[in-house]
Amino acid sequence: MEDGTLQFRPIEEIRSIREGAYREDALLLEPGKEYDLKAGDGVAYELKMKIDLEHTDASRIELMLRGDGQRRTRCVIDLKKAQISVDRSLADGWSKGVSRSPLFLDIHILSDQSSLELFTDDYRNNHSMNVFAGNEQDRMYICAVDGQARIEDIESYGLKRTM
Repeated sequence: MEDGTLQFRPIEEIRSIREGAYREDALLLEPGKEYDLKAGDGVAYELKMKIDLEHTDASRIELMLRGDGQRRTRCVIDLKKAQISVDRSLADGWSKGVSRSPLFLDIHILSDQSSLELFTDDYRNNHSMNVFAGNEQDRMYICAVDGQARIEDIESYGLKRTM
């Protein structure tokens, strides 16, 4: 970038394997209620969304990826600490660790059979990790904690599996 910072942009070719586009203008999250998100088969997908702070009073938003009830990757968007954390300790039975970054309101997620990537801050922040989740781990949902949250400009795609 012009200011000397790095960006971790996904390759443009990702567009050529998109299928099954889904869009939703806005989703109002009521506290404690889980909202399923749609993105392809829940295993290989691309998901983009924005947090609308003007219409959000929740203390945090929790996003569960590649879940099956017991296993999942947990992303916590902590609005009080202005931080995003991604915890893969329950993802696949062996992965451990939590990554953290400053909070930015635009989120872009890529998932495939063995990895998850979460981008924020115009692609300057990247949480990139291996997650060896099974095909049955195809649920993703979002919820607000201690208040309401509004998610806008939800855009998702399934990604064709090339292998």
